Amino acid sequence: MKKNFLSGFYVFLAGAALLLCCAFPVSAQKTGIRKEKQAPDFSVKMTDGTELMLSSLRGKPVLLHFWATWCPPCVRELPSVAKIAAERSNEITVLAISAGETKETVSEYINSKDGDFSSFVSGCDEDSSISFMYNVTAIPYTLFISADGIITDVQMGAYTPERLKSAVDKAVRTSE
Repeated sequence: MKKNFLSGFYVFLAGAALLLCCAFPVSAQKTGIRKEKQAPDFSVKMTDGTELMLSSLRGKPVLLHFWATWCPPCVRELPSVAKIAAERSNEITVLAISAGETKETVSEYINSKDGDFSSFVSGCDEDSSISFMYNVTAIPYTLFISADGIITDVQMGAYTPERLKSAVDKAVRTSE
């Protein structure tokens, strides 16, 4: 009995050690997503049928926002993101990307909303390849990218409307 317990315990320890040693540091090092680094370029299909390359947005700061329709904090935060996109498009580009969802799901969700969502367009990372590239391990996940393509801030978790406005103000100020 004691031998079986110890064998199971050692297997558990080995599995836990493997998870801790591999999952966290390797994924962060592999992607290199850090402040002051160049934002990796990608192409994404948008809900309006267009395709967009991140590099085509150079010249203005970018708020890159990963979200999903099934995520309660994302759904609570998205009206603030849409409002920034609608009201401050001359200062900052908002690129929202739904992580792992189809264009149909995202379009249906956006179309069911009104107000600031009337002109809101989202990218759809159906195969999660962009999310993987940016090491998105939880959503909402927001990055600010300078006008020249450098990551200036990274936030995992939802912003309050006030903190989002403040972060946008800072991103706009630092790119002037």
